[in-house]
Amino acid sequence: MSSTVFAPYARAAGYIDAGGNLVRKKNITSVSRPETGKYVITVETTIKASESVCQATIDRSGDWGTEALAGIPGNPPDDHTFVVWTGKNGGASNQPFHFMVP
Repeated sequence: MSSTVFAPYARAAGYIDAGGNLVRKKNITSVSRPETGKYVITVETTIKASESVCQATIDRSGDWGTEALAGIPGNPPDDHTFVVWTGKNGGASNQPFHFMVP
């Protein structure tokens, strides 16, 4: 179960653990991890991915040297979906991260 996060200048924000669990959230409706290092994030319908930018950063509890890449999937199921990839040394790995749509 996730708790609410205070993020007054973000339209959507959250903390997702390495297992894909949504720990804290604001305007995020779901997170799935369909494969290693890939997280699909769905936000409230009032937020359009096609008109947004997003950011993701690895949490300090993640492995040293890991990275996060964020964007809109190539074939989004709708206009409210973002994707975050996490990895280490050029390969996918599950890592905890923070996500935000300003």
